[in-house]
Amino acid sequence: MPDYLDELDRDSPDDVITVMIPEYVTQWKTPWLHNQSAFALKARLLYRPNTVVTSVPVLVGDVIE
Repeated sequence: MPDYLDELDRDSPDDVITVMIPEYVTQWKTPWLHNQSAFALKARLLYRPNTVVTSVPVLVGDVIE
């Protein structure tokens, strides 16, 4: 994905890129078990110029409220 984002930056340097990352929500006690990839990707994109990272919750299975 970083190569693709670099390409977008070259093509349109004045545009802001928004990356939407799904964060899987299951039981309230175990969110860290399901979002390791999302966390790593967000950490990698955090300091990228002209890039906004948006987390989108995705309900999976039975959710305890």
